[in-house]
Amino acid sequence: MSSIILDQNSTEFTETSNKIEVQKKNGKSFVFQIKNSYKKLTNVDQLNHIINYLVLTSGYLMNNQSNNLIKFDHPLNSNENICYYEYYPREMIMNKFEKKLLSEVSL
Repeated sequence: MSSIILDQNSTEFTETSNKIEVQKKNGKSFVFQIKNSYKKLTNVDQLNHIINYLVLTSGYLMNNQSNNLIKFDHPLNSNENICYYEYYPREMIMNKFEKKLLSEVSL
């Protein structure tokens, strides 16, 4: 698996990365854009706003819940395009993961 990092930033409360990655599946090669970001929440009001946006505005559904993780998936996720959010209550961290198929390539 080969990848190129396009962008990577971090602050005291956030971190983002954006990369292009080649993945092989069933003998074929595909180019994906993968974005990963997290935000350290500083108060519960931020969490309420984010969950309201995810569920009511954007259509995400809570898929998994445990003491350490709450996961929100979008019903339109597929093998080609995936986006989900993970909330870690103990650390008050919200993580967003996006993976988009850009192209099939011949290597």
